[in-house]
Amino acid sequence: MIKLKEVVGLPSLQYHIDNGLSLHENVYRYSSEAFIQLFAEARQAWKDGNIQLNEEDEKLLETTDIGEYGDYNGMRVPLDLPMVSPDNKNALFEIGCMIDEMIENEDTIDEAMSIDEMIDYELIKELPRSQAQFEQVQRDVSARWVPHVLEVGNHLTQAVKVASEVRSLLARFGPAEYPNSKADMNQQLRQLFDPERLIETPVEWLTYFPRYLKAVLSRAERLPAQGGKDDKSIAMLVAQLERLNRAREDYPGIEALCPQALRFRWMLEEFRVSLFAQQLGTKLPVSVKRLDQQWQSVETWMIENPR
Repeated sequence: MIKLKEVVGLPSLQYHIDNGLSLHENVYRYSSEAFIQLFAEARQAWKDGNIQLNEEDEKLLETTDIGEYGDYNGMRVPLDLPMVSPDNKNALFEIGCMIDEMIENEDTIDEAMSIDEMIDYELIKELPRSQAQFEQVQRDVSARWVPHVLEVGNHLTQAVKVASEVRSLLARFGPAEYPNSKADMNQQLRQLFDPERLIETPVEWLTYFPRYLKAVLSRAERLPAQGGKDDKSIAMLVAQLERLNRAREDYPGIEALCPQALRFRWMLEEFRVSLFAQQLGTKLPVSVKRLDQQWQSVETWMIENPR
């Protein structure tokens, strides 16, 4: 995506231009509000001659109505995107609720819902224009989304197995043993498996969940031998966590709206791996300095996009 003229008041588009990202490489979760907004901004800027698109992106805007809205039974709905049926719960929300309950009850995966059961209901409905189109859309969406949900479910299944091990291990420590470390790990588990946040998590980061949980388990196993080292690592985390928590309170939904904040949130998870389980490796370079630099971009975004 190449800027030909100044782009004003289009923050999502500006971010992708600044970082050399095409529409196909966009950072937003498919069908999210931020995803739709990006396409709306790109479509308008392209029509106005303010940006130049590559061939693939140009074809995408020419052959679809993504970024535009239509009326369906009195409802304003996004065009050319699958709709989650109001009569059925989102699959990832179901998985998240299951995992949250399992962690809380210290269940094993065999005692909970199977992967087949997770997807054994109608997930998505597409806005049809004819009966034939409706039937074709159903087949296409099913072929695309069922493997996707299975893949996500498999990653989360691996993660929840390790999460159960972590909870069992932490329960063996006495109430006065490692209170700060236990509180931090339990909070991390709640954050990772919170159903509302889980459905907003991009698939890229969901695939890393097993590694994140292995890092937590490694940390818990090594606690007795760490002395005060774990508390020192927590102190390095606290300032970064507080930044994000304050932003969440002051700017609700910031991670869904601001790509820089979303990246910061998952950089924190990688930072935990670097602090507590270096042997597992990180998927991107991360340090206090890099986190500080990333947060500056978040603050800039908030200044440019006030509530």
